Amino acid sequence: MPQILGLTRLVRGPAPVPSDLEALRAQIDRLDHELLDLIEQRLNACIAIAGLKANDTSGTLRFRPRRETEVIGRLIDRAEHASSALVTHVWRELMGHCLQAQARTDLVLCASRSPHTLKERVRERLGRAAHAQWVATPEEALDLARRREVVAAIEYSPLTPWWTALRHSNLAAFDLIREESGRLLAIIVGRVGPDDVAEGPSLRVLTEGELEIRRARGETVEPIAASGELRLCLTSQGEANR
Repeated sequence: MPQILGLTRLVRGPAPVPSDLEALRAQIDRLDHELLDLIEQRLNACIAIAGLKANDTSGTLRFRPRRETEVIGRLIDRAEHASSALVTHVWRELMGHCLQAQARTDLVLCASRSPHTLKERVRERLGRAAHAQWVATPEEALDLARRREVVAAIEYSPLTPWWTALRHSNLAAFDLIREESGRLLAIIVGRVGPDDVAEGPSLRVLTEGELEIRRARGETVEPIAASGELRLCLTSQGEANR
């Protein structure tokens, strides 16, 4: 008789008792919901910021590379188990979508040698939220960046001195895209103010005379391309603003 009762219990089955694994999965589900709620709150805050900036006449992009870099750096320092690569990837994507919530910001791409590599590298850097548009020439990319809410990624070539147009322009070369080998692949330009450019190496167009003056001051300035009297120089952020 005890055996029959045992068999009956086995067939009918007891009320399910959550195992440790089930409890952890339920916890993860709850955390996913909480994460989504926080993302929604962040997006709502960005929409509110857009309202406060509705009458902004600065002429600069809503995109602020310095703030992005500072936020991600602070979170990397705070993380215990999340790798820097994970934090960087997640927050670049999140901040990219939040930027779109403030103001639609398009991505303009221009490349002839390595278009696929350029697009993937730029997406890694800026996220995948922005609509991407290809153009045929650097001049077209620069024109769109001057007139619209656009970030332009233009393939670098020492044989195509499109960068001379940055000499007297409201556009800033605020980031560099490199291949895995370290070779400079593209330059990202946009209407980013000097205070919003992230710390680190940056590009500046100098005359030969300006380059010599900076070197005489002891500044680290590396010319990487030339066109007539102009030099495309790689320098630190602090030195670029002098």
